Amino acid sequence: MASVPPHHLDPSYVDYDHNYFRGSPPQLREYSLSLINRSHEEESLVFQLEQEIRAVQEERARYTYAKSQLDRERQRFETYKLDAQQQLDDERANLAALRAQDQREARKEVNSIDERYKSVTTLLSMERETNKRLHQENESLHAQLEELTSAMRESQAAHRAEVLRMRRDIDSLTRRNSELLAMAKEEQINNLVMPTPKTRPTTVVSKPTPPLTRNDNSENAPTTVPAEPPAKVVDTSIPIDNEDNGSTHSSGVPAKLVQHVVFDFTPQSSNTAARQRRAKAVEERLQRVEEERQRAREEAEEARMKQEKQAKEQINLLIKKQSERSERRPSQANSKPPEDALKERKAAEHPLRTPRVIGSAKNTTSAKPVVVPLKLKPHIPTKKELLQEVEPRPEEDYPDDEIITSTTQADSPNKREIAYRSGKKEIHYANGTVKVVLPSQHVILHFTNGDIKCTFPSGKSTYWYDTAQTSHTQLPSGVQLFEFCATGQSERHMPDGTKEILYPDGVYKIVHVDGSAETHLPDES
Repeated sequence: MASVPPHHLDPSYVDYDHNYFRGSPPQLREYSLSLINRSHEEESLVFQLEQEIRAVQEERARYTYAKSQLDRERQRFETYKLDAQQQLDDERANLAALRAQDQREARKEVNSIDERYKSVTTLLSMERETNKRLHQENESLHAQLEELTSAMRESQAAHRAEVLRMRRDIDSLTRRNSELLAMAKEEQINNLVMPTPKTRPTTVVSKPTPPLTRNDNSENAPTTVPAEPPAKVVDTSIPIDNEDNGSTHSSGVPAKLVQHVVFDFTPQSSNTAARQRRAKAVEERLQRVEEERQRAREEAEEARMKQEKQAKEQINLLIKKQSERSERRPSQANSKPPEDALKERKAAEHPLRTPRVIGSAKNTTSAKPVVVPLKLKPHIPTKKELLQEVEPRPEEDYPDDEIITSTTQADSPNKREIAYRSGKKEIHYANGTVKVVLPSQHVILHFTNGDIKCTFPSGKSTYWYDTAQTSHTQLPSGVQLFEFCATGQSERHMPDGTKEILYPDGVYKIVHVDGSAETHLPDES
């Protein structure tokens, strides 16, 4: 137990237990004053200490609060750091996966491009060989056609010369017949009007001779003159001299009959009968000459028609052989299915309807068309008329043009876009394809294999095959135009399936939907 200090030592006791009525000794008063002063100093010191303690406590509280805040911030930072690290790891993993996927796709695309390049190269080589062979066949057929045409022209010239010769023969025979008729008329007149002063008119009986005819075996064959039949017969018994009836017996008339026949040769009857006979003979002769002329014309026309028919049959046979050979092209279905080929062409952004694809599809699904020669047409279109809708590609380079911006889009880093001052834009892809957008709304695509595709504002598009040197134009109406620069052949495909083909030698061919074909030669128009 602690000892209690005496009352005189306790300052509080001094303050509270002080007797104000009794005076204290001076030492005690001084001692008490010193104690009071000391207590005030201690109180002030304690007050200062309390204030300092309070300030320290407040400072400690602030420190504790700041420490807790710092701990919370540190914890939050650690959480954010962990999240950021996790996100960074995820993004790295995603980028690695995307890079690996892009590499796989790039390898697949490279392999597919190599395969397409090999297949297209093979097809193009086969196409070149086929075109070369067809070109040689066309040249040989053209040479044969020229030979047949020249032979037909020579035969026609010979036929015309023969017709002219026959006409000259007919004219000469006509003149000869007219001369013979004149001679016969003179002889008849001389025989009829010859004077006989010492004798009387005698009777003459002769066998009627046939009219004047022509011997076809020789041009100079003798002609027969019609004899004068008796104008009037008189029954009398006048004797006839032996000299006069010699010809009568030689003509086969009995002598008994001659003795009883007398002819009346009066001038009136003889002239009338002579005129009638001459008119009849001339009419018959003219009729025979006209019949001979008509028969000669018919024979010449028949020979000409026969020659033309033979020439046309030979020409049609040659055209049929040419068409059959031109349609024997290697089918793409022998190496690959048509679906795979169409998928590859679609993936390469090539047109799906080309002459080779359409021809191969038709060869695999339908029979060969029957080639029928065309009838004569008044007009065969030229190459310019057949490809009149084809427009040239616009110029891509502008004078004094400068690059304004060259940016790479964030969503597609493999694509770079270049803008020019003229308004032209170029988009470069990672596979080497370049897309050009002109201010005139023309869009031009340049592929790595040299092919060029141009889209016009009107909806028309053209595709240029650099390896095959072929131009393919697609119109909004569905009409397709093909121009084979290597061979000079031009084609026009209608939406209904009709094809118009113009060969470099001028031969014009129309292939209908049912497979029938019509062919026109350049000399038919």
